[in-house]
Amino acid sequence: MKNYYWIILVLGSLLMMACSATRVVKPLQKGEARIGADLGGPIVAGSTLIPLTSLSLAYGVTEKVGVYGEVHTPS
Repeated sequence: MKNYYWIILVLGSLLMMACSATRVVKPLQKGEARIGADLGGPIVAGSTLIPLTSLSLAYGVTEKVGVYGEVHTPS
C-alpha cells in the first residue's frame, strides 16, 4: 500500500501544477463565486496565432478559505 501512496501523491501533485494569467489572491466572501476565461496566445512567424485558452472558477467556502480550479482548454 505504501507504493500506491507515493504514486498517488506524485500524480496528484503533477495534476495540481499549472500556470495561468489569473489567480485569486484574497479569499472570496462566503458563498461568493467567480468565473473567468483567459483567451489569447503567442503570435508565431509574424502572423500565425496559437490559441491558448483556459476557464477558471473560484468559490468562497468560508470567510478565510476559498477553492480555485482551472482547466486549460486546448484548441
